[in-house]
Amino acid sequence: MAYDPATRTVLLFSGIGSAGYLDDTWSWNGTTWRKLSPPASPPARTGAQMAYDAATRTVLLFGGFGLLSGGPPADGGQYSGFSDTWSWNGTTWTKLSPASNPGGGGDSLGSDSMAYDPAAKTVLLFDGGDCNSCGGQGQTWSWNGTTWTRLSPPASPPATIWSSMAYDPATKAVLLYDPGECDPCRGREGQTWSWNGTTWTRLSPPASPPASGGWSMAYDRATATVLLYGGTSYLYPMVTHLDETWSWNGTTWTKLSPASSPPPSGGASMAYDPAMEAMLLVGQGYGDGQLNDTWTLTAPSRPAATG
Repeated sequence: MAYDPATRTVLLFSGIGSAGYLDDTWSWNGTTWRKLSPPASPPARTGAQMAYDAATRTVLLFGGFGLLSGGPPADGGQYSGFSDTWSWNGTTWTKLSPASNPGGGGDSLGSDSMAYDPAAKTVLLFDGGDCNSCGGQGQTWSWNGTTWTRLSPPASPPATIWSSMAYDPATKAVLLYDPGECDPCRGREGQTWSWNGTTWTRLSPPASPPASGGWSMAYDRATATVLLYGGTSYLYPMVTHLDETWSWNGTTWTKLSPASSPPPSGGASMAYDPAMEAMLLVGQGYGDGQLNDTWTLTAPSRPAATG
C-alpha cells in the first residue's frame, strides 16, 4: 500500500481471500474504498512491496508471493515467489523490463522491504535473501526509474525476513527494523538500522520493539515520527500475534498505548493519508484468518485509534 499524490488517494494491491491470492487494485479517497478495473494488472499475490516514486511520479510495485499450484493457502498449495517490477500511472499497471532484478523467488518469500529515498531520488529495496545461512547478509538495491542496481555498502543488516522500512525526514535517512526472525546463529534479536545514502548503520536505541515479524511501518507526518504496528512471532509450534504500536523519534522506540487497537495480527498494510492527516492501516493477514478491517490513527488526539 502507498499514497499516490497524483490521484490524492491511497493505493492498495493484492491480498488473500477465501479463494486464495488476489490481483485486486483498490483506492482509498479518505472516506471509502473503491475497487478499480485497470486493463492490466500484476498476477495475484500477497506480500508485494509498494512505494511512491516521486522521480517518475508513479507507484512502484515489486515482488511478493502467490501460488504456483494447488488451492487456497490453507489447502497447502505450492508457493511461488515473484521478482517482477510494475508501475502504476493512476489508470493502469505496466510491467517493466529492468536490465537486472533483486533476487525475489521462492527462497526469499517475505524478505523484501522498500521505501523512497528523496535524497538520492531513488527507491531503496532491502532483500533479506536466504535467512537460513548463518552470518548471511541481505542485499541493498536502488531503482532509478529504469533499472535496479545492486549496491555494495560497507555495512549491511543481516539476512532476514519480514523487515520493515520507511523514510524518516526528521533524520534524513531510511529506517529499517529487522525483527530477528531469521538467522539461527544470532538468536532472536530485533535490530534498528539507518541508511544515509551510502551505507547502513546499526543503531542502539535504549528501547526496541520485540523480535517479531509482520510489522507495518510508515512515516507519520502529523507527529513527525515513524510508526510501527504488529507483529507476529514464530516460535514453532507457538505462533504469537501482537497488537503493539511503537513510534520512532530519531533516537529511540517508544511503545504507545492507544485507547483501542486493531486485533492482534501481522502483515497489515499501512500508509499516511495527508487528506485525513491520519495513519491508515488495512488488511491484517496473519491472525486468526484474513481480515479486511480498516483503521485510522489520527492527531491531535494521539494515541487514540478508531476502527
